Amino acid sequence: MTRQFTIATLEDYPAAVPVLARWCYDEWGRADGFTLQHELDRFEHALCATRANALLLVLIALDGDAVVACVQLKTEPVFDFPENTCWLGPLYVAAAYRGNHLAEHLIDALVHRAPQYGVTQLHLQTEVFTGGLYARLGWKPMLRAVNHGVDVLVMRRDLVDAFMLS
Repeated sequence: MTRQFTIATLEDYPAAVPVLARWCYDEWGRADGFTLQHELDRFEHALCATRANALLLVLIALDGDAVVACVQLKTEPVFDFPENTCWLGPLYVAAAYRGNHLAEHLIDALVHRAPQYGVTQLHLQTEVFTGGLYARLGWKPMLRAVNHGVDVLVMRRDLVDAFMLS
């Protein structure tokens, strides 16, 4: 039997902020020299920006009341690519919930909501140089780069194409 998950926005479920901050801190923030408070502040900022209709969106997956995954649409410049203003990331699925296609569902939900904000193209960075899941979902490799001392592949998804394929 396939599990059913609910996808909601952080605005709909603000109690998720501490969970999301902890995940991002443990997965990336600590290694990048950030504090847990920095991650808490970042998600509180995202919540405030969403409430103000700014281009910042956090989607979460819920199993009942438990937050089990998240993805974010953000506009902050990522390393040396300020012209690529719309980014997917971070994408995180709790370990116990991996293998349930949550990442695909969250990415699809984000890709379909982004045009409501005028977004026509999204970018992401991954440490998987084949593109992995993202390549299977139609993301195209652009270039390899270094971000916070980590080699990454920068990928792009044109959202006009996303709607032609769905």
